[in-house]
Amino acid sequence: QELAASQVLVNIMLVGLLPGIGFGIAAASLVGQALGQKAPDDAREWGWDVAKMAVVLVALIASPAIIHPDLFLGAFLHNEATLALARTPMRIVALFLPLDILGAVLMNALLGAGDNRRVAAVSIVMQWAIGLPLAYLIGPTLGHGLVAIWLVQVGYRGLQAIIFVFFWRGDAWTDIDV
Repeated sequence: QELAASQVLVNIMLVGLLPGIGFGIAAASLVGQALGQKAPDDAREWGWDVAKMAVVLVALIASPAIIHPDLFLGAFLHNEATLALARTPMRIVALFLPLDILGAVLMNALLGAGDNRRVAAVSIVMQWAIGLPLAYLIGPTLGHGLVAIWLVQVGYRGLQAIIFVFFWRGDAWTDIDV
């Protein structure tokens, strides 16, 4: 049941991330274009403007899942016990999805600015050195279950988003020669 619930949650989360990826690609293009025109202030503004639009849109899309997760889960899960397992993690994912989208957009904006090394380092470390080992420890090893694993998931991705916000607020990406 946990595997079935997780599979559905991952798929729903990935669909929820799609608008953020699209906005992120737009941010990368706009930032790269502004930097090509030697306008780093415009680039910074594009990153924030696109991020704000993406966060608002995704928050609107995700809010029904916080209030009534069965609207999303019920299309895929029909066993009541499995639905019950998935409800709380669905709410957690929906609640934190706007922060995840903020990180995705700013990550792509940084890529558009040519800040590939820092983005890659943060992404790899956060997923492979922190997120996955911690999820394995919390879930299968210590047996805290599906909710704890999803809290780890949104926690490491939220921390990653915050790191990208700090990178974007800094100036290191404005001086990179592409």
